[in-house]
Amino acid sequence: MRRKPPHTEILLNSMGDMRGRCINRFISQAPIYDADERRQTLTVAGQAVVHYTLDPDSRLTQITQNGAIVAFNYDSASRRTSLT
Repeated sequence: MRRKPPHTEILLNSMGDMRGRCINRFISQAPIYDADERRQTLTVAGQAVVHYTLDPDSRLTQITQNGAIVAFNYDSASRRTSLT
């Protein structure tokens, strides 16, 4: 695993809305990526660690933080079909 410098991110709020915002000043630890440069975790000051799960096609399938789970499903054309 290797670390990359923080940059502008697209984050999900509690309602599942995506909002672009700069989080440089909030990161207490740089995101951790796997060998294929896919994000695995993100630590933000004052919050629980965020964990990311991707499928074999590198599509985001799950985000977990402090027991809360956001799940994504896709069709065969890689279009998101659900967000739960």
